[in-house]
Amino acid sequence: MVMNVEKHKSILAIVSDIFFSVQVDETAKRLGYRVDYAKSEQEVSEKLALHPDLIILDLADEGVQWDNMIQDAKTRGNPAPVLAFGHHMDLEVRDRALKAGADAVVSNAVFSKDLQRLVEKYVKK
Repeated sequence: MVMNVEKHKSILAIVSDIFFSVQVDETAKRLGYRVDYAKSEQEVSEKLALHPDLIILDLADEGVQWDNMIQDAKTRGNPAPVLAFGHHMDLEVRDRALKAGADAVVSNAVFSKDLQRLVEKYVKK
């Protein structure tokens, strides 16, 4: 007997700021995604093995070495898109994230205003 096992749509979020976490949760729920949060590099590595459909990364989160995390996410089989966000004036951090392999880096304001559109645009189909 063959069972039809449907993969749950999921987002891996490396976001410790409660304001942004609430936005991620509400948007994910509205779009039918489960959100898994990671607070350390070890947790990120473990949750990448679950093949999320999207990775959301707060560049201000000091809990992970996000350069390494992005590179790790992009070198695994079936890599997920990485949507990063941070302070709009920190162009050095933006450039580092893009160089590490982030698919998009947006300002905190754009992230807050357009999160649903961004998730729909960058989620792995």
